[in-house]
Amino acid sequence: MTTGDNYHFPEIRGLRVFRDLQVFRAFRPLFSVFLLLFLFPHHSFAQADLVLSATGCYTIPNSSEWSYIADFGPGIDAAIQLPQVWCLQENDSTLHLLRRPYNMGLRSNFTYFPNAIAGHRFSQSLYLQERLLERGQRTFFFEFDFGLACYTNPYSRSHDDANVFIGSYLNCMIQVGLAYRYRFMNQSALWMSAMFTHSSNGYLVKPNKGLNYMQLQMGWQIPRRLPPQRILERDNRLQIYDSTCFVYLPIQYPLAAFPRHDLMLSYASGLVKPRTVKVLDHYYYAYTARVGWQYHLNPVRAVGANLDLTYNTTHNGIQNIEHDEYPLPFYVGLCGNYEATYNRLTLHLGLAAYLLRSHQAHTPYYERVGVFYELSKMERPVRHFVGVSLKAHSAHIDFIEWHYGLRFRVGKHKDV
Repeated sequence: MTTGDNYHFPEIRGLRVFRDLQVFRAFRPLFSVFLLLFLFPHHSFAQADLVLSATGCYTIPNSSEWSYIADFGPGIDAAIQLPQVWCLQENDSTLHLLRRPYNMGLRSNFTYFPNAIAGHRFSQSLYLQERLLERGQRTFFFEFDFGLACYTNPYSRSHDDANVFIGSYLNCMIQVGLAYRYRFMNQSALWMSAMFTHSSNGYLVKPNKGLNYMQLQMGWQIPRRLPPQRILERDNRLQIYDSTCFVYLPIQYPLAAFPRHDLMLSYASGLVKPRTVKVLDHYYYAYTARVGWQYHLNPVRAVGANLDLTYNTTHNGIQNIEHDEYPLPFYVGLCGNYEATYNRLTLHLGLAAYLLRSHQAHTPYYERVGVFYELSKMERPVRHFVGVSLKAHSAHIDFIEWHYGLRFRVGKHKDV
């Protein structure tokens, strides 16, 4: 086997895409127009809200290597969002916090950053707003967004001629933070929020330093009023409206008997490019197998732990180049996780530490953020789910995991 810097990875044939981004740059204005035409029609058939905001963002470097990008800049954000309010059906055993309705929907954003490091941003995301405190017209929310973002200038040279922060225009986007809403009698509202935003392509295209923003926003929500005939049409889709035609009433779904304990098995695959610059710029496979246990606190909240086995086909080559003597072809990690379920969607959060790893490759800790869709009902003894998650090291995405998994009931169901 060839050693040292001459090592060649077993590349995946037929996956040499985006090798010449110069052509894509030339068509950037056309792509921006196409993105607007593609995103906004998603909201044209239903009741959508327009939110106009003034924003300020602070760029947070992922490493001291590019600490010079730390900067504050103002901006303007325009969002078209399709909201829907959901809640559990109430009964005597429902916890107080779980009885509160939550908002879940789709959102399209355009954010204008005059002096941002990667240009302006278009985004499309699934968003969740969970009520933490409600007093009359005032509401505090926990907010989470998961979607895609397009930056108009990820190759910005504004701070340094060598800047290349993200090797692609289209990236994954995660936002998490707190929001405050004051609603007026005409259903318009004042919004204020503090959000942490991370964008990365998950090493589908190199380089991938990632972008982190801390954003503060203040905006005005303008509701869109539906004519009576549209209300009748939407009734066929089981949506419910109040008499003012301004907002949805909550869609209620019943509580079901749930298992106290679950055994969880899942398999995830993905594509990745190697981080080291000493190897060829090709795509390689990465896999994660997970086995774990979960304890359900109630029908929609669970905690647990799982063992991760991660195999990245670039690891052997990196170890060879760095003269690392780590003997195993895979890494082993122990992960604690928390899951919140909203009807069929599950938000998965994990924090983990490596038990076995190459000391050349990663930090000793990693995080996982994902969204899973439950294909089976809670009362079934074996339940299937699919989803996507981002495995990251200190907010630096390792690769994108595409999951298929099984949950096995252990013991009897608990009635609610």
